[in-house]
Amino acid sequence: MIDNTAAMGEYDRFGKFLDDYMGEEFRARYETHKGAGHAFRMAAPAEDVAAVLAELEAFLAWAETVPTRTWQAELTALGGRWKPRSVGPLRGLVGALRGKALAGARRTADPASPLSLSAPRRGRATAREM
Repeated sequence: MIDNTAAMGEYDRFGKFLDDYMGEEFRARYETHKGAGHAFRMAAPAEDVAAVLAELEAFLAWAETVPTRTWQAELTALGGRWKPRSVGPLRGLVGALRGKALAGARRTADPASPLSLSAPRRGRATAREM
């Protein structure tokens, strides 16, 4: 379980992805969480995609061991405005980042959403601190 803000640092790149691609307008921009993942995969360097994927997979592995509300609170603390109700959408995002085909989703990267994972993130509080 993520116990403190220091542990949250383990998910910096995933959190930045959430901020940049899963913000308030992500459904208008990408239609789905998978569309956002695909857009990121198309726009970001391969090493950034691999880093976000690794952090997402680690988060998913943890999320599958704790109550839903626990991981949902931590996901909210990480960034973005995405509120999945189950771990299924997290698995779908993993698939999109791995390059699985998207049915009906926009297939072009959004040039208005460049992601530089080297840019510093603003501080985030854990759910326990909120």
